[in-house]
Amino acid sequence: MIPRNITKQHILKAIEQIDREGIPKKRESTKFHLTFNGKHYPPKLVLSIANQLASGRELSPEMFGGGDEANSFLQRRGFKIIDPHFEELKPACTGNTIRIGRAILDIGASMSDMKRGRNLWEVHKKILASLYLGSQNSYEQRLCNLISETEKNSLDILILPACTLVHRTTSDLDIYRNRAKSLRWLVSGVLRVNSTKQVKSFVESAEVWQNSTSILSTKADFVRFLQMDTISAYVAISSTMLNVRSQTSIREVSEFAPNQASKVFAFDLGHHQYTGRYTMSLNSVLRTIKSLTNKESLVLLAFWKYRNGSIRYPWSFPNKARWFAFERMTIPIPERSESDFLDIFTINL
Repeated sequence: MIPRNITKQHILKAIEQIDREGIPKKRESTKFHLTFNGKHYPPKLVLSIANQLASGRELSPEMFGGGDEANSFLQRRGFKIIDPHFEELKPACTGNTIRIGRAILDIGASMSDMKRGRNLWEVHKKILASLYLGSQNSYEQRLCNLISETEKNSLDILILPACTLVHRTTSDLDIYRNRAKSLRWLVSGVLRVNSTKQVKSFVESAEVWQNSTSILSTKADFVRFLQMDTISAYVAISSTMLNVRSQTSIREVSEFAPNQASKVFAFDLGHHQYTGRYTMSLNSVLRTIKSLTNKESLVLLAFWKYRNGSIRYPWSFPNKARWFAFERMTIPIPERSESDFLDIFTINL
């Protein structure tokens, strides 16, 4: 655990010390970097030295976690953390563009926690229902913080994973709706919880909002196809997206009929963290869309990662191209040590 007596000033002095003395070979960062004044620093080394400045002894790297624990601690004190692997996917974008945010949220449970139940999808819903019912205000604030970042970054579309908008009543759902009024498009999984003292039941769906007005709500077993201003998009929950390959169970939204001249994207609202096999499935969806439209296309998967889970794949298909830029933001979760990710795609149309 990272001692709470470390202040922002201790961290700044630690950075100054690293500038003077350099980074020991065995203390170089393996993944994340703290970036400050155009330079990169290993987060765990910075905190180890900062603790020495605060308490007189260097904090051993074995005594605290890297990743979310170290990153969240630094971010809460105003420092920026980047993942250089994803920073490499940042070509310049010019001309007419659209900005899309894709969320990867921390579910607060490990992979072993998830697999204790017989039905992963039911376990998934129960965990999210418990997070929501355990502290409704914290859960709502977490999503409001995410939406605030979309406003700061002038995003046109925000894509959230399956079951994200957890609620019990229409008025509960309106809390998210009121916060999203300034967001042009919100695509999200929705989970209604019917809860009594002894029984919880769930209704899962997907919704698309335009300036907080719902323009479609669909069950988990359909793909919807609609026009979203300058792009057309398939929207589906999890592996239902694979129906695009056979063009089955696809329903167009009549009031927002797809424009054949637009680029066609696919927004997959995923559940818990996926394996590498699913990359092959979504690549096949991309190939199908490109063969049908003869246009550049993009498939994005939003999902819930395991607690402090690492993300091995960009989960965008293609994962890089000259016509879009990519950057990742890390957003601390209120009252927890974990963080969510908001990936921003700036796309040339």
